[in-house]
Amino acid sequence: MMTSSQIRQSFLDFFRSKQHSIVPSSSLMPDSPNLLFTNAGMNQFVPIFLGQKKADVSKWAGAVPGSDTRAADTQKCIRAGGKHNDLDDVGLDTYHHTFFEMLGNWSFGDYFKKEAIEWAWELVVDVWKFPPQRLYATVYNPDKSLGDPSDFDQEAWDFWAAKFRSVGLDPAVHIVNGNKKDNFWMMGETGPCGPCSELHVDLTPAGDTKGSLVNKGSPQCIEIWNLVFIQFNANPDGTFSPLPARHIDTGMGFERVTSIIQGTKGLKDFANAKISNYETDIFRPIFDALEKLSGKKYTSTLPGAIAANVPVAPIKTSGEAPSNIIEVVAEKEGAHPGPASDDKSVDPQSAIRNPQSDQIQIDVAFRVIADHIRTLSFAIADGIQPDNNDRNYVLRRILRRAVRYGRTLGFKEPFFYKLVDVLADTMGDVFPEIRSKKKHVQEVIRMEEESFNRTLDKGIALFEEEAAKLQGSAPASGAVDRAPAVNTEGRDTRGAIYSKRHLPHFERPWTKYMVTFSTRERRQLTPPERDIVLESVLYAHTHRQYQLFAACVMPDHVHLLFEPQIKEQDKDGKPVFWSLGEILHGIKSTTAHKINKAAGAKGVHVWEEESFDRMIRGDTDLEEKFHYICGNPWDNGIVPPTEGYRWLWTPDVSVAGNASEVSREGAGNSARGGRAPQISGAFAFKLYDEQGFPLDLTELMARERGLTVDKEGFEKLMEKQRAQARAAQKKEVISLSQVETTTPTKFIGFEKLETSAKVLEVVSLKNRTAVILDVSPAYAEMGGQVGDTGELSSGGNLWRVSNTQKSGNTWLHFLETENLKLETVPEVGSTVTLSVDINRRHAIERHHTVTHLLHWALHEVVSKEASQKGSFVGPDKLTFDFNSQPLTPQQIADIEKLVNERILENAGVSWIEVPYAEVKSRKDIMQFFGDKYGDTVRVVQIGGSAQKLDGYSMELCGGTHVRATGEIGLFRIIGESAIAAGVRRIEAVAGLEAYNLANSQLQLIRSIAGKINSPVHELEKKIESLLAHQKALEKEVQIALQRNASNAASELLPKAETINGIPIITHNLGDANGDFLQAIADALKSRFKGVVVLGGGSAGSVTLIATVSSDYTSKIQAGKIIQQIAPIVGGKGGGKPDNARGGGKDASKLDEALSKAKSLIP
Repeated sequence: MMTSSQIRQSFLDFFRSKQHSIVPSSSLMPDSPNLLFTNAGMNQFVPIFLGQKKADVSKWAGAVPGSDTRAADTQKCIRAGGKHNDLDDVGLDTYHHTFFEMLGNWSFGDYFKKEAIEWAWELVVDVWKFPPQRLYATVYNPDKSLGDPSDFDQEAWDFWAAKFRSVGLDPAVHIVNGNKKDNFWMMGETGPCGPCSELHVDLTPAGDTKGSLVNKGSPQCIEIWNLVFIQFNANPDGTFSPLPARHIDTGMGFERVTSIIQGTKGLKDFANAKISNYETDIFRPIFDALEKLSGKKYTSTLPGAIAANVPVAPIKTSGEAPSNIIEVVAEKEGAHPGPASDDKSVDPQSAIRNPQSDQIQIDVAFRVIADHIRTLSFAIADGIQPDNNDRNYVLRRILRRAVRYGRTLGFKEPFFYKLVDVLADTMGDVFPEIRSKKKHVQEVIRMEEESFNRTLDKGIALFEEEAAKLQGSAPASGAVDRAPAVNTEGRDTRGAIYSKRHLPHFERPWTKYMVTFSTRERRQLTPPERDIVLESVLYAHTHRQYQLFAACVMPDHVHLLFEPQIKEQDKDGKPVFWSLGEILHGIKSTTAHKINKAAGAKGVHVWEEESFDRMIRGDTDLEEKFHYICGNPWDNGIVPPTEGYRWLWTPDVSVAGNASEVSREGAGNSARGGRAPQISGAFAFKLYDEQGFPLDLTELMARERGLTVDKEGFEKLMEKQRAQARAAQKKEVISLSQVETTTPTKFIGFEKLETSAKVLEVVSLKNRTAVILDVSPAYAEMGGQVGDTGELSSGGNLWRVSNTQKSGNTWLHFLETENLKLETVPEVGSTVTLSVDINRRHAIERHHTVTHLLHWALHEVVSKEASQKGSFVGPDKLTFDFNSQPLTPQQIADIEKLVNERILENAGVSWIEVPYAEVKSRKDIMQFFGDKYGDTVRVVQIGGSAQKLDGYSMELCGGTHVRATGEIGLFRIIGESAIAAGVRRIEAVAGLEAYNLANSQLQLIRSIAGKINSPVHELEKKIESLLAHQKALEKEVQIALQRNASNAASELLPKAETINGIPIITHNLGDANGDFLQAIADALKSRFKGVVVLGGGSAGSVTLIATVSSDYTSKIQAGKIIQQIAPIVGGKGGGKPDNARGGGKDASKLDEALSKAKSLIP
């Protein structure tokens, strides 16, 4: 049996023998601006298809040369965002991935259909030895009623037919026609396009489906290769014209074909096939490493219930189910608790059990982590870094999903980055970049992992707390209280029978499905029999097994569109939903029993055992399926267009009437719904903003708990944050339409702080007056540094300059007083003296130079990838904005220490102007903000030899600086916080401001020491002593509270009443607080069996406590009592069936609320 490496190499060797140039995979960073990632093998060849680039693939870097017009490769692809997004499905089945390889061969105006089809057959049948009787080819056959372009692809049909006939197979069986949806490829609305042929493999045990499963969505017949024949151009007017040169573009899923070859033991054993991309040597090395790191084992289980034909394990019809599959019981047509069912012998609830839920979650985690490490590693190796924008944020989301799934495997410390070694070892030969950049990839992942680990557990805890609140007051969904209670204890499923019809697939909570099942051998149901079926379908709807959106009972089959509801809660309080298998078993068994009884028959099979279901993935899909079901009777000619169909049901149209018209119009509203408790947008945003949880991670956790997320509310808060971020980055623009001066102001402030200057113009702008000079020592506000202030003098006149700004190359010196009259300002043409505020300038310079040191230290301590997003340099402080996760206290301390060490070195600070061309490619000279630099730039250097560009910190900067780091003085970081998504801000001070800060903190410490009568050097011990004393007092208070509560409980026991056979105690305890009420309720639990409802008012608020002993929770629940009495006192509350709490503000109605509690006893 071939290994995956051998399969990949045999593909490339085969096309090498056909004179193809073997080209390297292109980067996952696409050239096309409209793609997040490279997502298909043809991406790098698009310019050739469009005629923008010559076909010269043999000359491409790294190519194994062949023909210039023929290419083959294995392309790295990511589909995790935008139109192509498989992220949510990864781990839940056997074939979805975010990263995959696509094998392909291309012809650029060279060979066409004949060679493409012949070589596909030769490789698959002659080289790889696929059984030809299991192969089916599809060809394009346009549906002219839908406006499909072009004509039937007779040419492709003839080539395929010759191949099938050559091995004695009938082309009429093995060639399947498809319309534009399945067999016509278009690059876009316009541009190159053409028909395509797909090669499908029948994976059923017998391999005799005769093409009936092709393009039917069945995993027992899957496509392995798509051959696209690019021969037309789609014109803007909707017409199609032949291309002057025709091309071939093919794509084969590498993981998919490997799973078939290895899952059938080299294509020799389809009867016991185990087809799963994860059951291959592509993923096994990653699983081995994960098993070693975690101590857990991968066992191949899948989540969900029965009902899908997913061939992931040996297919058997009897005996013991394989260990890697959920145990199931085969459907039998018997009774279920439907309307008027007479046969009570079968308990349909015991038909399915999932005893492996913990292992299933472990196996899901294995698959997610194994997939995601491939995506992250190859993307980072190709230069895409996790960050907060576009494709970078997709990577961060994927990484954080993997880290979260790592918790399932018991990982608390970074582990994900350790898996990069496996990829470098197993895939480094074909993708050498993963080997050469391994350390970089590991470091990036490790840093991201460490960062998220700091907030992950807290975020999970916050989420669980929020989920518990929502699900503790479950009327939001309404399903838990109405669903019948089911006892799952004591079931014995050891005799479970395994069938290919019951292979598990994933069923998501609060998800809609379209389900179809047929009568046995297409038996025609009589009108009374159809009544029986519809009655049973509606029974399950009204009894909350599902929410029904549409149902249509046809003469020989049934269509349903529904959303399964909550059946019960597990031991952890999580909702358990009705499975598709349970629902369908109930409907089939009930209707079969009743139909047979009406006909006087016994044991006659009414229904086919198999059914088909499809998960609805969005509103468009939902509306399409709704219309399909509602139009089925008329589309199939069962009833005339003007008549109704009585066995069609929707929420708007029950039965009878002209249901066709009404149902079709009602799809937009009727088919929507879903009442799952919802995580608020504000809470999802809190997890995102404070704990770094991507929205899709919150959604994933919500789905696991049977919740939804308010995405609209989340996006509103995101947009608000974006607006704030945009506003924070905006700079004031001054309108200078009145300024006539075109002479640039000469800035001399690097060397001088005072000069004589000529007044060129004086203007009034927005009630402010500005003077324009020919020369100035004042620094104009730019690059984050504030503008200088100073004095302007002429003769006996003196003006205070409040700010200096620039527009273009003109300096505007704003005078302090508003609305100055022109006769009181400097005269145009006169000479004035401008002096800069020296002390203020020096304070600014200290803060600016130390900002450079801070930036350097941030790279040393945190990450080289932490890039500057903005800064502010003023006389009182500096702020520095950068992209990063929150810094740890240790990182902040290390940065502060490193900066102060550099200050003490008193290294020189110098600057030099050089041609930009000489430095723009130097990575050791930092450049920011995507600025467009002029021909000459100024480089500020700290350390090294002056003006030699050899310092340890070098940046392009136009600001002013000290001459040596020793001039900065003390440096202190005041704080570090978030200002926008993924953007942090450090606020710091230096020099005299740092001294002032330290002095104020010292004075505060002395003040505290004086207040607690302690010397400063013993302050810590004194505080610890006080805290210990406080804790002891709190303990004494608690003991006293419990003693008083016990006494109060004893006083309440004689006041118990019995209402409708249920003992109850209600009492208003006056000004008691919530803790005392709860203590009394707790004290009563061991001494009283019944209902306790207590209330008290303290500090202007009302507290309500309710408890119900376990003997009575089946009749009345504490949470429901609080929900109904809390509004009386102007509040709300809820809780569990045995203990609940609420509150309000109106103490005057407390007695009324307690009286109401008595009336709730059933």
